[in-house]
Amino acid sequence: MSDQPIKFRCYRCGKLLGAPSRRAGSTTACPQCRAEIQVPEPTQGEPEPPEQPFLVPDEPGVVPEFAAIVGAATPDVSAIPPIRYDVPSIRPTETAAPRAQDVVLPPAVVLAWSMLVLAAIPLAFIAGLLVGHFLWK
Repeated sequence: MSDQPIKFRCYRCGKLLGAPSRRAGSTTACPQCRAEIQVPEPTQGEPEPPEQPFLVPDEPGVVPEFAAIVGAATPDVSAIPPIRYDVPSIRPTETAAPRAQDVVLPPAVVLAWSMLVLAAIPLAFIAGLLVGHFLWK
């Protein structure tokens, strides 16, 4: 095997990476995005990996033009219907039906039921442990 580096691109960020040919088949982390990448097997006359214009550019601050990536085709604007927007009204359109009298419980009743539920949960757990221990043999 030659000591020529294997050149490949990260599948996540598109960064051009290189690894020695002895590391073929092993996994490595991309230094830019930390993705796990398997180093490919070297091929005879390995070509340069293709440039991928849709990924992050190498130069910061340079944003590729959208039209250059997808082509200069412009959509037919006359086929798009206009957007209709109705301004919401603050006043209700109809009056709501009167509500029935709400049920209001005294605080002592709410406290008593809450304590009963809080006591019933551990008791049910202990009962389940006992049933499982003595009946599921």
